[in-house]
Amino acid sequence: MWPFRKRANVVTSEEFAATVMELMRRSGRDFCAELQKEAEDMWPLDPNEITVLGNESFVAYLWMASNALGPDKRILDSLHDGYFHSCYSSGATHEEGAARASTAQSELSARYERYYKAWDSDLKTSGGLALAFEMSQFFFPQRKPVLNAMLHFLIQTHVQAFTVSLLSFRKQYELKDT
Repeated sequence: MWPFRKRANVVTSEEFAATVMELMRRSGRDFCAELQKEAEDMWPLDPNEITVLGNESFVAYLWMASNALGPDKRILDSLHDGYFHSCYSSGATHEEGAARASTAQSELSARYERYYKAWDSDLKTSGGLALAFEMSQFFFPQRKPVLNAMLHFLIQTHVQAFTVSLLSFRKQYELKDT
């Protein structure tokens, strides 16, 4: 069915990862603004809390990408390399940068473990709130435990929507280096 078959865009894993990273940044900015607005209806957030929220939501986006794109190891490696490189670059010296990247890698591994455990719990109960609760504890660490149904619902629906859109986006591309 030649005239009706749309051909997938052919890109490298790194090109696709760069596009996903930009998608994560844009979507994450909007997500943070929504979370911040919802949280500030309950408690005022200081500048440090806003910074933590931004950083932690980006980690959540990395997890969402890892969860959705699990079979695409090269894409995930590129996304994570970009994240670790930004941690490294934030150090004043080579040693400090290396220490920050190493710490980020350890923290990311521990975070993924907690998120996947909550995700597995959600799959068993089909509720989706365990992951949202777990994420909220990292988004707002000074407010632990975060017991707010609206925040949890906002996180839950956003995770689901981003994951579905990322899977749909992935189907539009063919990787030439797999």
